[in-house]
Amino acid sequence: MFPDIQETAGSWNATRVYLPAEFAKRTGVRGWASITNLMVGAWSAELIEQVRRHMATFRALCPDVPDGFISWWHGEAPLRGTRSEFVLLDPIPRRGTISIATLDEALDKTPRHARYGDIMRKLDR
Repeated sequence: MFPDIQETAGSWNATRVYLPAEFAKRTGVRGWASITNLMVGAWSAELIEQVRRHMATFRALCPDVPDGFISWWHGEAPLRGTRSEFVLLDPIPRRGTISIATLDEALDKTPRHARYGDIMRKLDR
């Protein structure tokens, strides 16, 4: 859940710039061949409503389809370049697998959970 979308946007943009550079500096890496910035949202009614209401903001913050994340998820080599991606995630396995949906798919997907807290309670079992 993003209580303040403007605060989220500001933090996201600052972190995308700061974190890769700072991590490279601390580890002695000269630069990265691949950087994937990933914003993950819980597949809940409250989050899908926010994404739909602020779709233009989410598209501006995360303009790339989540190919970088999907490659990593499947154990493939990371994509070259810098990417900013968004996915909805349902961490409750269905048929043995954890589900994801893209930003575009969030427009049409049915929420799997009412609220973030519902997901947390199910994971705590």
